[in-house]
Amino acid sequence: MTKDKAALLVSENLKTLYAWSLSRVSNKEDAEDLCSDVSLAVIENAHRLRFDDAFYGWFWQVARNTYANFLKNRSKNASCDLESIAEPEDSDTPEAIAVQKESYRALYREIALLAKNHRECSVDYYFNELSVKEIAAKRGLTPESVKYYLFKTRKILKEGIAMERQFGEKSFNPTPFDFNVFFCGSLTKEFLELFRKRKLPGQILSAAYYSPMSVSELCLELGVPTVYLEDEIKVLCDYQLLKKTGDKYQTQIILLDEGFFHEVWNKCEKEYRREAGAIANGLSSKLEKIRDIGFVGNDLDADLILWDSFIISLTDAYQRIPAPAFSQKLCDNNTVGFCYGIACDKESMPEIRRGADSLANTYNRYDGQVVLYLLFSDNRGIKNMDTERVDLMVDALVDAYRQDSANSAIPVVSAEEMEKLRALISEEIENTEKLIRLCNGVCTESLKNRAPEGIDVNEGTTLLASLMFIFSMIATLCEDEGLTYPEDKHPGIIAIR
Repeated sequence: MTKDKAALLVSENLKTLYAWSLSRVSNKEDAEDLCSDVSLAVIENAHRLRFDDAFYGWFWQVARNTYANFLKNRSKNASCDLESIAEPEDSDTPEAIAVQKESYRALYREIALLAKNHRECSVDYYFNELSVKEIAAKRGLTPESVKYYLFKTRKILKEGIAMERQFGEKSFNPTPFDFNVFFCGSLTKEFLELFRKRKLPGQILSAAYYSPMSVSELCLELGVPTVYLEDEIKVLCDYQLLKKTGDKYQTQIILLDEGFFHEVWNKCEKEYRREAGAIANGLSSKLEKIRDIGFVGNDLDADLILWDSFIISLTDAYQRIPAPAFSQKLCDNNTVGFCYGIACDKESMPEIRRGADSLANTYNRYDGQVVLYLLFSDNRGIKNMDTERVDLMVDALVDAYRQDSANSAIPVVSAEEMEKLRALISEEIENTEKLIRLCNGVCTESLKNRAPEGIDVNEGTTLLASLMFIFSMIATLCEDEGLTYPEDKHPGIIAIR
């Protein structure tokens, strides 16, 4: 690879590289230095890369190596361990006592970073004053193993205390994280509660996404001692959301971040307006024919009729695309599925006016009524709305229709009328399918460039992860090309008699 091409690719990924650097060192000035070092190393060594297609995997390997050298260069040649720190005596000066207390704080910090066996053996030996033989019996280890852990720990502590460690930004400013899952079967309560009202699992996955991290590195990044991280990490590994290689862990699911959403929207907005215009204009030209089908509510506001016809185009088009097979095992009861995370908040999303909130192609009511709906909001939302709240709203509208069908606030069609409607707008459905595939292609290309090596990215998994975002983009583009969103009229709810 040439230096010029490497420089261009580095420039395109500079924002991601800076975020990665900031997650490692937490200090903005150091992050800028690390980012600069990585960029220079990539460009200067570009001639070593034989195949351009391997750039991104090689790029992050260079980043990891540069980071390791960065840490070594910052370390000091000081010497300190457990036995070199004495308790301050009454005769010591205030300055000496302060120095000793600072040494203890550094020591406790390093002990908090130790892996389980190193930490437990050291605490038992130095703090609980157990013998090697007693520790071996207590921990189910051989005396030789205990001696090894104690010897290794002294070396680790000596090197660690000499370093100027800092907690990462996630220790005080956690990354917004939304966990999503498609599955077949049933999920355990533990899995369902894993990310609900808890920040730590999502922060672990976010921190270990672009490059593997050891428990000690995660401890510093998140500001949480290893003794509290180990159980969380084990659970994430058990559910195959995190993978261990050697002494490091890396996230095994796709994460969609701010850069992904902006990159995809910028490209789709520029390239696919003509396709969106064909959908919007096609539906508008067929308004009277749609009314002539004669369904209940055919005299409702034109904007609502057209928008609901657009919803049918979206949902039918999506159903024409083969769904990918679930391959990830989620629970011990053979449940399989697909998981992904969204690592940004709504405020950092692109300026898309219309956010898709909830998709339900076959919502079956208690009375046998079938309802099709795809709700949109104007807050650029991409997170699914609470299902129970949506169902209550839909139920209220359908119940109101049943009480006074002549004044229905939503279209209500028979199965026969729905087939006529689908046949009438078949061209728009085909155009919508084409646009979904085009947008998904952009999403797939972006994710393949962004996702770490080892995470499977294909058009099927990408569609599952970015479906709501794709619907949001298409809806916004179709609005720009002529469709009108029927504000406060419950758009996208069609009851089928």
